[in-house]
Amino acid sequence: MLKKRRVFVRIYDGDKMKKKYGYLILMLFWMSLIFYFSAQPAAASNQTSDSILIKLLDFFSLSVTHDLPLWGILSFAIRKLAHMSEYAILSMLAFGFFKECNCKRCLLYAWLWSVGYACSDEFHQLFVLGRSGELRDVCIDAIGAGIGVLIIVLVMKWMHNSKEMSE
Repeated sequence: MLKKRRVFVRIYDGDKMKKKYGYLILMLFWMSLIFYFSAQPAAASNQTSDSILIKLLDFFSLSVTHDLPLWGILSFAIRKLAHMSEYAILSMLAFGFFKECNCKRCLLYAWLWSVGYACSDEFHQLFVLGRSGELRDVCIDAIGAGIGVLIIVLVMKWMHNSKEMSE
């Protein structure tokens, strides 16, 4: 008995391809930026965090000296918020790419991609002067990626609700 074979013909959709590769390029650029910051030695990384903290304190007209314990707490918080933000953005870009690839579980894949990259990033930091790979940072990055996915879900629900209201 002969089985029938189905032949699938893919129709080229130029706009869809542009979006897909646009997201891929943005995602790879963002991953390169994360890699660049991770490749900085600890002293340079701390200096970057401190300069951001100084600008934020100046913006809010606050004054904290370097020798106070509060400085260390604020500096730590800035670094961890940066981690979360980096991976929230990465998960959103990954979602855009996977969505354009017609993946059924693009939210899950976006989160998994981001967490996988966070693991590789922490492994990379084992080889950078004064840095270390921390499981805690992978968890913080995973939370950031989850926040990015949650933002996408909320925006999609909002768009769906506003579309229903206009009809």
